[in-house]
Amino acid sequence: MKYNFILLLLLIAIINTSFAEKSKNEQIQRAPAGILDNQANTISNINFMSGNNGILFLNQTQNTGTGYWPRGSINQYMFGGGIWFACQKTIDSSQIIDNGDGTYDTTTVSYLNKLCSISYDPNSGSSWMVPGRIEDGNEVIKTDNWKYRIYFSTDFDASGKPKMAFDKYYWPIWNDDTHNALGLGSYIQDIESRKVDNYPKGPFYKSDEDIFTTFKDTDLAAYLDTFKIREAQGYPLGLQYEQTILSWKSEDYKDMTIIFYKITNMSQDTLRNCFVAPIYDMDLALSTNASPGAGNDRAKFYTDDRSLNLGVAWTRSDQGEYGRGFGYLGISFIMTPAVDGNQRLMMPEDYFDKDNQIGLITFRNWSIEEDLKDDSTRFDFVVSGTIDENTIPGDRRMLFSSGPFDMYPGETAYLATQINIAKSLSDWEASGEVEDMQILIDKVRQGQNFFNDKIMNKFEDFANNQLDFQLYPNPSKDFVQIKHNFQNRVNIVIYDILGRKILQEQIENSKNVIIELDLSEFPPANYIICISDNNTLISKNLVLTK
Repeated sequence: MKYNFILLLLLIAIINTSFAEKSKNEQIQRAPAGILDNQANTISNINFMSGNNGILFLNQTQNTGTGYWPRGSINQYMFGGGIWFACQKTIDSSQIIDNGDGTYDTTTVSYLNKLCSISYDPNSGSSWMVPGRIEDGNEVIKTDNWKYRIYFSTDFDASGKPKMAFDKYYWPIWNDDTHNALGLGSYIQDIESRKVDNYPKGPFYKSDEDIFTTFKDTDLAAYLDTFKIREAQGYPLGLQYEQTILSWKSEDYKDMTIIFYKITNMSQDTLRNCFVAPIYDMDLALSTNASPGAGNDRAKFYTDDRSLNLGVAWTRSDQGEYGRGFGYLGISFIMTPAVDGNQRLMMPEDYFDKDNQIGLITFRNWSIEEDLKDDSTRFDFVVSGTIDENTIPGDRRMLFSSGPFDMYPGETAYLATQINIAKSLSDWEASGEVEDMQILIDKVRQGQNFFNDKIMNKFEDFANNQLDFQLYPNPSKDFVQIKHNFQNRVNIVIYDILGRKILQEQIENSKNVIIELDLSEFPPANYIICISDNNTLISKNLVLTK
């Protein structure tokens, strides 16, 4: 009996071990934590959390950092992160004029106000963003935890179907030839159409684990000040964000993650002198000693090769880090908005020519004591063109910005950052010397080459052959401009809602030409505008207002 009992215990242990391995290797789909969803990744050697309100790395429930490396250790590298969007917006203000004769007039004065919306505030750990799409309205939807959760590709099968039978929402990104920009796939708003029957090329996955979320800046209840104060300042900006995180489990790229942003101006306002600025709040410390350990970090811009657009962070070893294998955190700006000579955003395929991208303009490196707390100061900080190289120990933050560009209604900007973590060359303690960073530098270069040669070029032919066009402003009052990538002669036709043709034009030698149409004589209504060449026809909705 004794031996039978021992054999039974061994059998149970083997079964439990097998089940644990199966659970580890066959990810069971996670359920959303709530309207504000905050989940951990499962692939790569960097273990981190992200939220559906634009906050990266922060465990928002416990208000603790993540970014553990290597996976399974308690070596923490990040506390939080996100993105800032700085711009100027025209504000109309009423002023009373004293005529000097006892009478007064009221006039309207317009001026450009400095604004900066943020998905992560390093001082408070909060976000001004809420999950969801502006198409659903300005406020967050509080009746459905699933629709705008954090989506993990590892929770879905090859057909885009969720692994949980009771989850009605399929993977949201699909291979849609009509709108697939930069190989990022297309977000499909219509839940019911997320099926292979509608998109035969299937769901769009780009790495071993894609993490997708979409959020917006239009719910003023999420801002730090009162609704009326922010509204008077010019908020919301009307920005719709799509954020995609890519990660891998292969030996070459398991210590790297890439973060893509697609930002669209869904408002009717033109945003001037825009800058996009990913921001990272580093805390290199043992998770068991996170607060004291956060105060002895160092950071600097890597000046030996400025083309890498690289900021590097490491820690001193006087708060328990000594001998624990802490290495270097590297963050690099690998894709920035592409513009023409007039600060106008270009079409997605123009990003493949690096000369069209603005590049890194500002790199800021500051400590918690210098955190910024008002719009004007944040705007000036982002657009300054300063490259900080300060390495004084402290609780450090890093910000990378690119601009300026003007963003018309309906236009989209794209950007991406790359995060790498690597051990020091001495394999013992990071010194901050260039020679000691060599493993990190090699990984950053390898990752950037992978991004340029594999991720971008993998979709280059597809994107260059894909025809599309953009309308701005839309809605419009009296004119519309058409930015397109048709190569030859195009036909433009506008129909009213009854299908009657109300305008037709033919444009010769249309390549790289921005077409402007005078619509001042058309009544306010909804219209359909179609552009075609000999082989392709694309139509979009056009709205004319008073």
